Amino acid sequence: MDGLPQGLVRTIEALKAIGIDVGSYRLSLYGLFSTIVVAVLLYLVVRVTLRAVKWLLRRDTRIDATQRLLAEKLIAIALAVFALLFGIDLLGIPNELLMTQPVENWSYASPEVRVRMRVPVGYGCDLRLAQRLIIETAMTNPRILNEPEPAVWITAFGERAVEHELRYWISDPEAGLGNIQGEVFLGIWDRFKEAGIAIPYPRQDVRIIGAPDESPAPASKS
Repeated sequence: MDGLPQGLVRTIEALKAIGIDVGSYRLSLYGLFSTIVVAVLLYLVVRVTLRAVKWLLRRDTRIDATQRLLAEKLIAIALAVFALLFGIDLLGIPNELLMTQPVENWSYASPEVRVRMRVPVGYGCDLRLAQRLIIETAMTNPRILNEPEPAVWITAFGERAVEHELRYWISDPEAGLGNIQGEVFLGIWDRFKEAGIAIPYPRQDVRIIGAPDESPAPASKS
């Protein structure tokens, strides 16, 4: 800003001083004003360029109206994308930070992942024994972490079964989630079968109300 007049420099400094801090980012009045000015200028440039392109396409008699309309739409989309990227790069928002500063992924800071599994248990079974067998099955699997320990809770008294939820942690989700769940389900199945604990079958009862009586009528005596 060395070549700018002192009055303009002071105005810019005043606009930069007025603002709020959002985390580590400074949102100033100067930044807002610059964004509006850049957006308006890019909008005008896109409109003028698009008008020139339409004028050139309409003078070309080798393409019909359908092809011309399609070309105009594609060029309009391309100009809008170019203007957006150019404006972001000109203002310096998330592009510059991604290229010049290290980025930390807060959503995946740890490789550990919690897995949840629904396990129904029959009403006539020993629930405490079933819960102990579920935990033992999870703890014997080499992929399941011992810390935090696997846990199981009753989540609901369903229509056919007492609903349980098994929760455990693994540190290698890249090795797959479906396979570890399949191994645990199979282990629970084997242990339940040995202990005589039943897993209720899905079943639906259908009751027909007002159906005609189809029993044969008694034979009349002559």
